[in-house]
Amino acid sequence: MAVLPISNLRPVANSDYLIASPEIGSNIYWTKFSGLKVSFKRPQFNDGLSNKMLTGEGGTQEYQPVTLSKPYDIDRDQSVFDFFNRYKGGEEFTLTLTPIKYVNGSSTQGAKSLTLYGCRVSNLTWGGNIDTSDGSQAVELELEFTVEGSDMTDTAS
Repeated sequence: MAVLPISNLRPVANSDYLIASPEIGSNIYWTKFSGLKVSFKRPQFNDGLSNKMLTGEGGTQEYQPVTLSKPYDIDRDQSVFDFFNRYKGGEEFTLTLTPIKYVNGSSTQGAKSLTLYGCRVSNLTWGGNIDTSDGSQAVELELEFTVEGSDMTDTAS
């Protein structure tokens, strides 16, 4: 087994992602992403000779709902509401997450992006944490959707 020097590792910080969808608008910067979770339900069986359960091949795959959120900007976030009204009937859209690095401007980090396919809107939440006492919290805008598939794709140059 080859040893990879730690200086060659380039982990991606969780704050270094550009989350974009042409359908939502290019001027929207989402600050939080719930992450992608895929579960598999596989058949289980007992071979009759032992007291343990075995897991078979095949089964079904299920993606958990994904959530994007950001501080609400009254002057820039109208396209999120327009997007919601356009896709709330269940039409599919695609979402791309690209690792980026902000140093004197932005540049992609690596050559891959995570693309989510077959996305469908399931929730839009606005103003869930309005703070009328001292104004110390930002009003959040949150979009939740289902996902049917994902893939790591080459980043467009």
